[in-house]
Amino acid sequence: MSDESLVYTPAEVFRLLKLSRATGYARLADGSIPHIRLQGKILIPRSAINKLLEQAGTQKGSTA
Repeated sequence: MSDESLVYTPAEVFRLLKLSRATGYARLADGSIPHIRLQGKILIPRSAINKLLEQAGTQKGSTA
């Protein structure tokens, strides 16, 4: 993954978050992973992933 990229593909995000393909697409479907559709492609903004990780790190009971 390029640090310059503004958006990631689902496969890149699933690798980053260590999710299986099935779990990753389930999280996209339920809205847990924010995403956009552009010309039939699912794209996940880098800012959305950063925000998701920041929020996870501040949740009660987090070990981060």
